[in-house]
Amino acid sequence: MLNGSIPNLGALQDLKILDLHGNQLSGSIPDVLGDLPVLTTLDLHGNQLSGSIPDFLGDLPVLTTLNLDNNNLSGEIPEKLRYRASNSLLNLSIAGNPVLCSNQSNQGFCKTSIPDSEEKTHTKKSKTALIVGLAAAAAITLILVLAVSKRAIVFCKGRKQQTPVDTKVPSQELRTIHADESGLQDNVASLQQHTRCGGSPAQLFSYKDIISMTENLRNPIGKGAFGMVYYGLLNNKHPVAVKVLSKDSWQGEKEFRSEVEFLSMTHHRNVVKLLGYCTERELVLVYEYMVNGSLSDSLHGNGKTLSLWRDRLQIAVDIARVLLLYIEMLKVTTFSLIKIWLEKFLILESQSQ
Repeated sequence: MLNGSIPNLGALQDLKILDLHGNQLSGSIPDVLGDLPVLTTLDLHGNQLSGSIPDFLGDLPVLTTLNLDNNNLSGEIPEKLRYRASNSLLNLSIAGNPVLCSNQSNQGFCKTSIPDSEEKTHTKKSKTALIVGLAAAAAITLILVLAVSKRAIVFCKGRKQQTPVDTKVPSQELRTIHADESGLQDNVASLQQHTRCGGSPAQLFSYKDIISMTENLRNPIGKGAFGMVYYGLLNNKHPVAVKVLSKDSWQGEKEFRSEVEFLSMTHHRNVVKLLGYCTERELVLVYEYMVNGSLSDSLHGNGKTLSLWRDRLQIAVDIARVLLLYIEMLKVTTFSLIKIWLEKFLILESQSQ
């Protein structure tokens, strides 16, 4: 069992999961944790940490799980963490911090947690029975929801309705991209007027920016109908996936137009975030990087294994949400767009015990 303060881990730049729960660590949460660019999970529950929750935790680019249950923290939840948790971008747990949870503004995030000792009393057999029952009920529910749901999807609560901006890029201009890119740039640049609800517009990158962030397209990580996908670092810090359109990919050109239009105005927990795009020399899309790979990799390849039914059930629910999003927002009448997205159901983090 560890005690004392949290050690200096700033040199571990490739650290993705930091689990220090159930120790006797004390003191404040150190600033050095803000220097871990690919950290997805930070679990510090069940310690004796004190002080306030630091603001820098809200700046960790790919953090999806933050568990601070059962400590002695105080103050208020930083605004960035509050926003990410409220929009289902972060699984935030702060229950069991008496002073922190006595603050009225924090109480909505202070849900009752289950003690570790109680969790461990459940057997694998009982978990399996429960999961199978939930899976059957959820499957029926999902079918009914997709069949009869008529509700509108509201992306910005309280936001006044504005005149929509026409951002469609003529397909003919896309087909002549490599011969004459000036017209395309004028049209695609207009997409910058689209913003995500509660977010910022997708950034227009130069081709020099793309070469810089990918180290001259040095590290390919995949290939699809659109073209090659490369690993990169935005501002030498934030991991990104960079998709470069293949010059002979007609389907990819259509996908480029659809993805820029759709993702530039979408902020949804189950849709990969478009950070930017490039129309100079090449058509390029820049996405947030999903550290655990694709769903296909986890089910059939070398990705993170989905051994529990509850993980697969959650993914089925998330896929249903995105399908409903397409149906309601784009009025999809064929399976073409949906099929394009099957590889986009990427696993943010699977919290298997």
